[in-house]
Amino acid sequence: MNLISSNLIRAYIHVFDVSPDIFLCPGFTNISKPCYEEGITLCANRKEYYFWDKHGHTTEAALKIYADDSFSGSKLCFPMNMSKLALSYLR
Repeated sequence: MNLISSNLIRAYIHVFDVSPDIFLCPGFTNISKPCYEEGITLCANRKEYYFWDKHGHTTEAALKIYADDSFSGSKLCFPMNMSKLALSYLR
């Protein structure tokens, strides 16, 4: 088991280490109020909201930014993004 794990290449994603830059991404018009509030109808455009609910869950638009950066960006993953990690196993 130690031989196998010592040969693994790893990449880590900082899920909770969010850069304030995400709030500057095009499309977000509301970064503090949730799209969904209990007893109230949904917001008109989910893509403009960062938060889905009052519990801090993010919208699909925010998650897409995280997914894109994790796969091909350089802010959330270290020492490499997921694309480079996948390619490292093909060599």
